[in-house]
Amino acid sequence: MGHFWSLAVEEQFYLLWPLVLWNCRSLTTALRLLVALFFISLGLKIAILIGHWNVPAYYLLPTHMESISAGAFIALANLRWPDFCQRAAKIVLPATLIGLVAAFVVLHGLPDQKLLPITVVFPLAGAGSAALILRAQDVASVWSKVMNWKALRFYGKISYGFYIYHYLLREVLKKYLFIPLHGLIHNRIFAGSIYFVLALAVCTGISAASFYFYESRFLKMKRYFESRPAR
Repeated sequence: MGHFWSLAVEEQFYLLWPLVLWNCRSLTTALRLLVALFFISLGLKIAILIGHWNVPAYYLLPTHMESISAGAFIALANLRWPDFCQRAAKIVLPATLIGLVAAFVVLHGLPDQKLLPITVVFPLAGAGSAALILRAQDVASVWSKVMNWKALRFYGKISYGFYIYHYLLREVLKKYLFIPLHGLIHNRIFAGSIYFVLALAVCTGISAASFYFYESRFLKMKRYFESRPAR
């Protein structure tokens, strides 16, 4: 159940951020605070990693705020400056994609809990993801068309369960799928490719069943929490 750490970080943010936002006197104050949180998180991460405390540098809310603060920033900034946000996203998205590819090549992969990957990749991923969300909202952009592919929309719908179940099934699938396949084929690449397809099918089926027969019952409760326009 160790992968639930990311859900815990999100829940902590959902509990704290509304209280902070409630006490902000203006939208500008909230935006400045989010920019500060972005760089404070990065600074804390660097300081902790220099001290060789790798686990708290990766798994805690104060050191994992780049993506969260970037998402909250565009949610607020897009309310007042939608045109500016779109123009900025057109620059930020390709720039961050290039940066991530370059980091992957230079670092020979993206190992977690290491100084350079965490301090370079996380900020880039946070800014790039925020820009992607903005570009996906522009119906005329290619990103909007890509993000509206039926396959992506389907996996987006079941993504919560997929995240939970894929990790729970990892050891079982490895024992009963990958190891027998590898023993039969004697080629790690081919066995791994077949294993990926089969494991994807299993995880997809379980996640879809979970969504339609279990999670959707809770999602129906949203009707009790509908927002009302301010008067």
